[in-house]
Amino acid sequence: AVGIIGGVRRKMHFFCMDLPYSDAPFVKAYPAETTEAFLDGHVSAFAFFGGVPQSILYDNLKSAVLDRRGDAILFNPKLVAFAKHYRYEIRPAAVARGKALYAQFGCAGCHRIHGAGGAVAPDLSFIGDVRPEREWHLKHFKNPQSVSPGSFMPKFPLTDQQLNDLTSYVLSLKRAS
Repeated sequence: AVGIIGGVRRKMHFFCMDLPYSDAPFVKAYPAETTEAFLDGHVSAFAFFGGVPQSILYDNLKSAVLDRRGDAILFNPKLVAFAKHYRYEIRPAAVARGKALYAQFGCAGCHRIHGAGGAVAPDLSFIGDVRPEREWHLKHFKNPQSVSPGSFMPKFPLTDQQLNDLTSYVLSLKRAS
């Protein structure tokens, strides 16, 4: 985007953050894409939202991720120190990929989330609060019968990455705190 600062047209860079349950958005423009602007955007967003979330998801944004090889992620040390100072957990973004898998495999045919979807399987609207154990969900997606005997959920041919992404998505389904 282009903006005008001091009467001069220049390229603008935007810091964006939203809260996953409410989708409350925060956006702030900067004249450059720097680590300092990235961290300042967080501070401004925390002030706007009135607090710091328990965790923040990051994808491959250059300001956050220095290197990624498979599941191994090297986060920017300045971001790691910042997160430690503000006491929130840095989490790799797998939620969007998990949500896409939920749609791809037709999970909404059986499950309901916030009123949308089927009603023949458990409502997942707040499953992240109801069952927050990551390992349980991983086992459930790998082999539903292993943790829910009698379940009619089929075994899906999921890779380890897909299992993790789908688990991250369902764990994100929580009540607003």
